[in-house]
Amino acid sequence: MKSNSIREQFGPYSVFHLNAQSIGTTQHEIEYIVQANNSKFIAITENWKSANQLPAYWIPGYKLVSSFCRREKKHGGAVVYCLGDVECSAREDLTELSVPYLFECAGTEVAIDKNIFVVLSIYCPSTPNYNTFREAEFDSR
Repeated sequence: MKSNSIREQFGPYSVFHLNAQSIGTTQHEIEYIVQANNSKFIAITENWKSANQLPAYWIPGYKLVSSFCRREKKHGGAVVYCLGDVECSAREDLTELSVPYLFECAGTEVAIDKNIFVVLSIYCPSTPNYNTFREAEFDSR
């Protein structure tokens, strides 16, 4: 796995991010890293799976809460998993902001001590398509 990972902590909760570059080929490494970090949330970018394939790649003790997958399953994608005992919900309104090959995101919401936190997994390709960007800009008006 070539990617760096990031772990952020807020209160008793922590978020672990990993750019997996295919959850299928890195699943065992992801499971090992997750055990070592004991995070409540896992944000994964570049899952490289379709929406139908993704549920097969589960992480023991975690539930898949939110995801964005490209229809063509050509790289990209964003996923948020949370520990099984954490009460959280998908933020479909945020996930729907995704534009394939430009801005891909999965959102999850959790309440902690009367505060609402949003966990986002965001993937922006290093070489976005300018025409796709312009089309998305005009569609949002």
